[in-house]
Amino acid sequence: MSLALASCSNSPGVADDSAPSSSLVRYGDDPSEFGSWQVPAGDDVSHVVVLVHGGFFRVRNGDLNLMSDVERDLVDLGFAVWNIEYGRVGEGAGGWPHTYEHVGGALDHVERLVDPYTSGDSDVHVAIIGHSAGGHLGAWASGRGSLTASDVGGSAAVVPELAIGLGAIHDIAAAAADGVGEGAVVDLLGGMPSERPDRYRVASVAGPCVVAIHGSEDETVPIELASQLPAGPVHQLVEIDGVGHFDGLDPDSATWRAVRDLLDQWRSGTACLNEVPSK
Repeated sequence: MSLALASCSNSPGVADDSAPSSSLVRYGDDPSEFGSWQVPAGDDVSHVVVLVHGGFFRVRNGDLNLMSDVERDLVDLGFAVWNIEYGRVGEGAGGWPHTYEHVGGALDHVERLVDPYTSGDSDVHVAIIGHSAGGHLGAWASGRGSLTASDVGGSAAVVPELAIGLGAIHDIAAAAADGVGEGAVVDLLGGMPSERPDRYRVASVAGPCVVAIHGSEDETVPIELASQLPAGPVHQLVEIDGVGHFDGLDPDSATWRAVRDLLDQWRSGTACLNEVPSK
């Protein structure tokens, strides 16, 4: 098997040809290191979508069940889906560096998830979709290839080709300065950028194909955290007129239709080559 990109106690089961398979799988020893792994009918794992929920990096604000509706929709569309949990602020292994270590470990675990379904020469493509705070973590995961081995999250085995942020916190330095989420980024990284420059440097990496999909009426995460960035980390901003912060979690929303369009491009090999129009 080859991933077309740059320890766990459970193993995924192999599905039959007639229905999707689903299981909760651990990717590490911490209680928060697990995810929902679903394989579509036909066992096609050629395109894996990783989902990262939001909640301002805090354990009190939700879990991977926030992504359950879009998870099911992606499986129905024929994608293999890895909906991950991770350590957050307010629990034993949350915040810096654990949150990033968990997300990196969950991405690298894709190799083990797809192994039962592939032959040695199979290509597997990986994209990542994150909502709100999870959108920041997804963009970061797509940029891990630029980190050194000594950096948190470095030595990546799996780097997504495409990262989609839904109402995402893309500019974490600006989010810290503006106090977004009642100081969510400061709580995550343990200080302001001037106090923790090395942490912000590592946390601010992003890959070459990051698409921000943001509602014009998002009052939770301002669209300026994606639209007023220098060159990167956002390759493209898609503004969805008249919708708010949580519409991206609804498979019937205009926000999610934009996601579907982008994933269609990705599956055909043209994502980040064609622009997705604003809605």
